Amino acid sequence: MEQIIALARNIWASIWSRFNKDKISIFFSKNTRAKVKDLIIQVAGVKSTQPNEKYLGLPTLVGRSRSKGFKNILDRVRDRISNWKMKYLSQAGKEILIKIVIQAIPTYNMRVFKISKNILMELNRLMQQYWWGQKIEEKRIRWCSWRKMRQAKASGGLGFRDLEQFNLAMLAKQEWRLIQNPSSLAAKVFSTYSDRISWRCTTNDIFSMRSAYHLQLEIQQRAQGQPSNPAGHKERWNRLWKLPVPNAEKLFLWKACNNELPTNANLLKEKLQKGSIRQQTFKELMIKMLDELDKEVLEEMAVVAWRIWKRRNEVVFQQEFISPNSLLKQATQKLKELRLLHHKSPGIPSTDSTTLVQWEASSNSYYKINWDSAVDKQQCKIGIGTIIRDWEGELIATMRMKRSLFPSPYLAEAYAAL
Repeated sequence: MEQIIALARNIWASIWSRFNKDKISIFFSKNTRAKVKDLIIQVAGVKSTQPNEKYLGLPTLVGRSRSKGFKNILDRVRDRISNWKMKYLSQAGKEILIKIVIQAIPTYNMRVFKISKNILMELNRLMQQYWWGQKIEEKRIRWCSWRKMRQAKASGGLGFRDLEQFNLAMLAKQEWRLIQNPSSLAAKVFSTYSDRISWRCTTNDIFSMRSAYHLQLEIQQRAQGQPSNPAGHKERWNRLWKLPVPNAEKLFLWKACNNELPTNANLLKEKLQKGSIRQQTFKELMIKMLDELDKEVLEEMAVVAWRIWKRRNEVVFQQEFISPNSLLKQATQKLKELRLLHHKSPGIPSTDSTTLVQWEASSNSYYKINWDSAVDKQQCKIGIGTIIRDWEGELIATMRMKRSLFPSPYLAEAYAAL
């Protein structure tokens, strides 16, 4: 027995001398006897691992129950949402937080594993609950289906991700790399050899997760028998979303076009009102305005319409009345500020020579990190935020934190860079 152990040690020594033992672990089946485990660990000189352990933020082993291995994703999402619930953000603010933070949390795991449907369904439920309600476990009327909201903005949705289809697109990206780089170590391990393949869904014939994701959505919609968009539909939606007005105004117009507001007809449908008169839908009116009006008139319409709706809510829920003249003055002042901000005020030459810098993706196979900072001189604190995107512009990770530090803008920027 001692000779066998000595021979095994010599073999292991010749193999493991090429590897870092601190980064290697062995997983044993539950049927393995304790004596056998101890012997193997003694000979190999490495540690054993447990099913729920992680390496580089990913589970080292995923068994039949995929839900247990990725339960921490749900915990992280719940923690974030529970903190945001008390801040009473507008839905325009919620849209940004869902897209930038919540949908980015499972992205790292999705690049390697196919997440179970139960986890993805629960993530969708948490996002819906946060979008429609303000308080924990609060239920409200859902005026628009989540399937509609997951459509691209150019197709009439809000652009929220279908997590299952996005997961498949990310895994397809890994397969594309194996096919296009057969000499890589990963390709040799999986023995993947193939001729050069082009991707027809992009102009440069190179695979991208975004094109694969939208292709998956299109295939899914066709399989479900959903009608295609009429001619000019995407152009109208793109024109609406490109209006140089705040997101709150554009989101209000989207809600009105999709019949998502608590109008008389919708309240009657939900049995919250006893009578309603059939009127022209806002979507019909909006299509006509998008086709016939110029950009400046559409800006005025968006700002005024939003304030009319806000005025209505203040009367109904807060019993506060704002005269039409005051509303018009507020809308006029807002339009002046917006046009000055975008250097488009008619008849007023701009004296600011500052040019707006548009974000650009990095070169192929490189990640790009952007950060910013803020200072609080009264509490002597700084806050920093960081966002990481890949060469296709896809969001990889985000980070935000605050620290007790001398409130110097230069010091805050330097700390953020670290």
